[in-house]
Amino acid sequence: MTKPADTFTALLHKAADILFVQNPQGTSLGAFGGVAADGAVRFFRPWFTQWKHVIDIDGMNALHWVAIGIVCLNIPALFRRRRLPDEIENAITSIRLARREGKISSVQEKMAWLALCNSMVEKANIATQRKPKAVNPHIPGG
Repeated sequence: MTKPADTFTALLHKAADILFVQNPQGTSLGAFGGVAADGAVRFFRPWFTQWKHVIDIDGMNALHWVAIGIVCLNIPALFRRRRLPDEIENAITSIRLARREGKISSVQEKMAWLALCNSMVEKANIATQRKPKAVNPHIPGG
């Protein structure tokens, strides 16, 4: 594949992840808000005619309003930093503090970062190995 296609696919995957996995409530509320906004705009259409030079309400349909609602309610999810588990946050803080206070050398600091990474990878490996097998209750023994 070409580089632009890979970049576009990665962007699309990230967008779908945010919309449907990280913030499904914001997505559904945004869709509902867009439908409600479309209804309100249609109800107040005579009043909006005086603002035609600012925004052309007649050129916008329900899908435009739904898209605006979804984007508006997912903006916080775009910029929200995922929080690490407390044990990792504490380990990072202690490594930085020890280095800042001069309690460890730069070599020891690098070794501490490496040890932290290794322990997290090990925990991830253990967690993936412990995944329970899917059991189908309709098949005897399976």
